[in-house]
Amino acid sequence: MEQNWFAPAHWGRQMNEKNLIAVAKALADSSAGLNWYGLDQTLSRQPAHQWFNVVEAVEVLAEKGLVVVLPSGTPSMPVYKLTELGREWLNHPTQAARTARDQ
Repeated sequence: MEQNWFAPAHWGRQMNEKNLIAVAKALADSSAGLNWYGLDQTLSRQPAHQWFNVVEAVEVLAEKGLVVVLPSGTPSMPVYKLTELGREWLNHPTQAARTARDQ
């Protein structure tokens, strides 16, 4: 079985890949990007939503280059946007995961 590349060694648990995909899809649907609150609100309206820390999920995606974190007018509310690699990952998750892991 392949190691979960979403589980940084310093974290005590693995991030659920389904949650990461849900975050990426929500960001893909927002051309302006979302802050953590907007992302949390968007995800909470999904029928099969499971509660998780959206900031942790974004950090995992950002570490792999799938999301970029941009400053906003409020330091505690940065804006998250999906990168081109993130869009590729949504279309082909296995291939994009290997590309990100190898970088």
